[in-house]
Amino acid sequence: MRKRAGAAEAEKNRAGPIHIGQSASEYMTILAAVLLIALFAIFILNSAGASSASQSPYKSYWSSLTPLSIADVVQTGASQVVVSVQNTDSRELTMTKFILATADGAHYFVNDSSITFTPGQKRLVAIRTDSSVANCDSYAGNYPNKYSVFIGYDLESVTGKSFNSTNRLLPALCLPAVASGGGGGRGASPS
Repeated sequence: MRKRAGAAEAEKNRAGPIHIGQSASEYMTILAAVLLIALFAIFILNSAGASSASQSPYKSYWSSLTPLSIADVVQTGASQVVVSVQNTDSRELTMTKFILATADGAHYFVNDSSITFTPGQKRLVAIRTDSSVANCDSYAGNYPNKYSVFIGYDLESVTGKSFNSTNRLLPALCLPAVASGGGGGRGASPS
């Protein structure tokens, strides 16, 4: 009987010998496939969001300004920049001037219309540009133009206050030109 038990044991071992290296190599193959898929997914996500991700430091800076913050900036063709400006103060204020200057300072564009903002109010400010800036029809979805910003405003009885972004440039998202009538401001070159 003892001999038969030993034979049964030997038969069980012959059916499928376990090789230690086999499970480790299968594990490594599966792990490598999972890592490749993860890397591919990360690459796809990064390339799709690269444009907007690179603008997030700008957005957080410009949207945190007081008493006037800038939420969004778009440029159409080579003719107009539209800026979404919000009064973040608890008091009414009047924006007296909005100036964009090209990054090299060679050209500036002005909207000198007085625009009154109630507390929390958001308004669109249009500034005409000219051919000295990159034409957005060729750069749709990108940010080829960046501007220095000067904002003049009056806050209650204090007049002549201003903000000047000498060390921070404001990027404008390019959109293809859309036929429109009107707009605000005028473009000029410093003399």
